[in-house]
Amino acid sequence: MSLNHDFFVVDNNFDFTNYRDYFSISSDVFLHDDFMRYINDTLNWIPTLTTSSSELRQIKGLNLYGITVIDFNGAGKLYKIIDAWNNLLSESPKKVILTGDWTQEYDGEGNVIGNGYYERLEFDRDDLLKHMNGLKNYSKQIVQNHSGYILHLGI
Repeated sequence: MSLNHDFFVVDNNFDFTNYRDYFSISSDVFLHDDFMRYINDTLNWIPTLTTSSSELRQIKGLNLYGITVIDFNGAGKLYKIIDAWNNLLSESPKKVILTGDWTQEYDGEGNVIGNGYYERLEFDRDDLLKHMNGLKNYSKQIVQNHSGYILHLGI
């Protein structure tokens, strides 16, 4: 199972009940789950849609473990948020090091082993920026054409 979140541009006629077809397609634009969780608070500002059975319902942010549909209403905000992260990270060293989640290790009986620690997240800046620029381009395409959707596939 991949720990990448894949993004695709789909047209207005896309049948959202067939989203599973995209799981077998390699996406050119993807972001690792660790990074997605790192920026998730800001992604929760975006109006989006997710599937519930066979219908779309409105949510905020991305469904990290399912599918999310970003329409015209969310694409402009997604562009601005990703652009802000892009500008910030463009100032980073080539190896981006971020502080992740608090982690503890447990033995087989559920007892904590040692002290907990924060995960250390490492990313290649140029690779991260490349995929973020791809997501910005997808967003820009939806806004300019006032048509289509961004399909997000969570992990």
